[in-house]
Amino acid sequence: MIVGITGNIGSGKSTFSKFLCNFLKKDYKVNLINADKIGHRVIEKDYIKEKLVSRWGFSILKENFIDRAKVRKLIFSSKIEYNFLCSLVWPEILKEIKKLIKPFSINLIEAAVLVEAKWYKICDLIVLVDALFSKRF
Repeated sequence: MIVGITGNIGSGKSTFSKFLCNFLKKDYKVNLINADKIGHRVIEKDYIKEKLVSRWGFSILKENFIDRAKVRKLIFSSKIEYNFLCSLVWPEILKEIKKLIKPFSINLIEAAVLVEAKWYKICDLIVLVDALFSKRF
């Protein structure tokens, strides 16, 4: 079974995912997959890094690693740049997620962009975690 867990930044996805994982692992095999962590690895793949540097220049590198703060600034100031990054990394993240899926287990996929990236298509169940903005973080 594959359960997608999604929600806005700071809504409590990680807290809920860890709680659910701990609750379920008493009786089931549970596999928690964090799409953000996968994304941090994917963005450092050489061919992805080359495409990003080709588009945005070497200033996005810090000691040969992607400076995520600089990339964040670029993509959140331009929908075109956001879409460019997503078109590169989302398919790669999905490939990595699929590799981590374990049969005969409850697989929990924690991803803020589960719906936007269309990863929900591989899920049997989707949980939306929400919190009042004043309660986030």
